[in-house]
Amino acid sequence: MSVTLSVTQHITFTVGNEVKTYGSLTTPVSVTLTTGLVHETRAVVDDNYAEQTLWTSGDGGLTTFDFLWFLSDTDVLLEFADVAGTECFAVQVMANVPFILAYDDILVSDSAASIIAGSPVVMGTVNRILAKNNGAEGIGDATVHMVLGA
Repeated sequence: MSVTLSVTQHITFTVGNEVKTYGSLTTPVSVTLTTGLVHETRAVVDDNYAEQTLWTSGDGGLTTFDFLWFLSDTDVLLEFADVAGTECFAVQVMANVPFILAYDDILVSDSAASIIAGSPVVMGTVNRILAKNNGAEGIGDATVHMVLGA
């Protein structure tokens, strides 16, 4: 049984006297999850550089994912690791701004320049996702929410 997600995103900013708007508040983009599996995680990540594992391959019946949505009430690092558990890459996610990622493939380039310049090669898949509160003691705990689907 497939599941369809509706994602709505919108951004507005002003440059000089010109207001620029992208996306839509009313027209969603549909994402179909063919397996119908959805895994939702809510967690509190303590301050003082604490980390919390949000997903490990197999959680919620998902061994892979085709969609990730993440939100935190505090700036956090979202880390993606491979099967060996080594950090493959991390992104700094801004507080209260949703982060969306499609697919769990770890790509590298066959070109020294960049992935764009060469043909990307799939080197593996993300097998673990962690949130890290990248602040010192007293900065405050982070409340995070993540939805994965396949």
